[in-house]
Amino acid sequence: HSIEEVRARLSELSKLKVLVIGDAIIDQYHYCRAMDRSSKESLVVHRYLSEESFAGGALAVANHVAELCGQVDLVTLLGSADPFESFIRGKLSGRVKPRFFRRHGCPTTIKRRFVSDDSSKKVFEICYMDDEPIDGSEEEAVRRFLEKQASKYDLVIVADYGHGLMTPAVIRTLCRKARFLTLNVQTNSANLGFNLVTKYPKADFVCIDEKELRLATHEKHGPIQALVKRVQTQLKPRAM
Repeated sequence: HSIEEVRARLSELSKLKVLVIGDAIIDQYHYCRAMDRSSKESLVVHRYLSEESFAGGALAVANHVAELCGQVDLVTLLGSADPFESFIRGKLSGRVKPRFFRRHGCPTTIKRRFVSDDSSKKVFEICYMDDEPIDGSEEEAVRRFLEKQASKYDLVIVADYGHGLMTPAVIRTLCRKARFLTLNVQTNSANLGFNLVTKYPKADFVCIDEKELRLATHEKHGPIQALVKRVQTQLKPRAM
């Protein structure tokens, strides 16, 4: 593939109208330095140095897509308590048009990592989140939006972290309405074994890692190629 061909193919992406839907996550990193073992507890005490925050989850996906595609709309869920809306709007690309839905009585998902400055390794993580499925009124608002709008996009990208937005009703609506459906369904510490790509009845493109593939097929061992074929048979994507 010549550089001219690659450049031409990338330029074609600027014509696409894209919808990104998925969980909003605030990724926080608190950098610290180990001091010594506590005299009263069996733990190593760390001294705070600095911190920084990033727009993660579906927010990051939308920003990346906006670097390539002409129009990017974002559907995501914010908490009513500590929504971080102004922070999120400040971090989103100017090419991303967000549509925020609200979950009452909980914060926007925050994942706070404590990172050792000498090793750059995470020493602890705490999550502020509610990963219960969104309630009926919230779900219906999302579903109604997708019912009217999803078919208007050339491409729908799902960034599913298993934090409550992608309910069975929302998934059914997307699968019925999306013209080209791309799935990234992630496994993490909050949903291990419960957030599988096979909860979707179909897709056009699937992007998961090996662990997510093995969990979806209930196969700890065996060649990846055979497991890919099993998921392809079930979801019938054009590519994985």
